[in-house]
Amino acid sequence: MDNPEIEASRPGMSEAELGELEQQLSAKLPSDYREFLQTHNGGRPASNMFSIGEDPEFWVDWFCWIDERVAEPAEFSDYQSLAFSAFKFRGLLPEDTLIIGRCCRDDVLLLRLRGPEAGQVLYKDINALPGVSRRAWERMRDDCIKFVAPSFGAFLGLLRDE
Repeated sequence: MDNPEIEASRPGMSEAELGELEQQLSAKLPSDYREFLQTHNGGRPASNMFSIGEDPEFWVDWFCWIDERVAEPAEFSDYQSLAFSAFKFRGLLPEDTLIIGRCCRDDVLLLRLRGPEAGQVLYKDINALPGVSRRAWERMRDDCIKFVAPSFGAFLGLLRDE
């Protein structure tokens, strides 16, 4: 796996902390994402641009960091944490995914945790959802999702400068 330059990263996670995260998620983390978390707990990639298909205009605002709440949704956690993103987007994302970052201001970067597509990196375009109620959005949890990369390591390899 490429080891990109990550700015404003928290200290890497310990084996015990990763085990706690996997227990809360009831899923094993893909090895490349696990390796990333052992080195970088969140942060901003120095090279943050990526393409989806023919569209080259996507960027990573930050990778979510994991705090003491781990993956438990928490309204009053830091806005860059997994806990806050899990609270903010609760019910709006496919159940077999983990929020790993925020993109293009309002959108999310997801990691598929289960099934034959486990390990894939996906992009949820929150802005493409129609202007309806949150309850209607919850019925569209699998809508507006784009495939980005077959793995987290492959995604890191896609990141480039502006």
